[in-house]
Amino acid sequence: MRSSCLTSFEVAETLTGEFKYLYELESQEQSKKYAEQIVTQLSRIKGEFDGCAEHIAVLVPGSPPTVAQQLLDTVRDSIQDDTLRSCIPQSAGYSKAGLYFGPVENFAGLERPYVIVTGMQHPHYLVHRKENEGWIDGSSAVDSRVYLAVTRCTFELMLVEVNVAVFGSCLLYTSDAAD
Repeated sequence: MRSSCLTSFEVAETLTGEFKYLYELESQEQSKKYAEQIVTQLSRIKGEFDGCAEHIAVLVPGSPPTVAQQLLDTVRDSIQDDTLRSCIPQSAGYSKAGLYFGPVENFAGLERPYVIVTGMQHPHYLVHRKENEGWIDGSSAVDSRVYLAVTRCTFELMLVEVNVAVFGSCLLYTSDAAD
């Protein structure tokens, strides 16, 4: 099944190659899709356990910082419920209500019962990995940020990604998994 996956590197190449003009448009559209699903999950949790913001972490890639802030701003703008909106921090990190929305790298060693992992296929993150971290297709399929994020949860893990089925089927944590 992995052979049919469009890798993150191929997506990043598309966004930086001849179709670079689509980069910002794709980024904005994906942020809206992410925000819609994040708000749905936050509303569901809030409905089940009112006042539990301190039990939730929304983990996003910390590099580049534009990913966390763009998703945070889009989520805040998408929320209709004032009580829920008050739980969302103004900048990446902790809100006054205790909800964490920010870089997974800053959450190492910590855990929460509810963890929403998102933004790992965000165009800014994919391009950053390609251009700044030297990730080349085939060099490594392991994304340490994804691994760190999914291991922070103690009760319910929610993976909010555009094309989550394809993203999930392309995850590889050991070289044996590809065989």
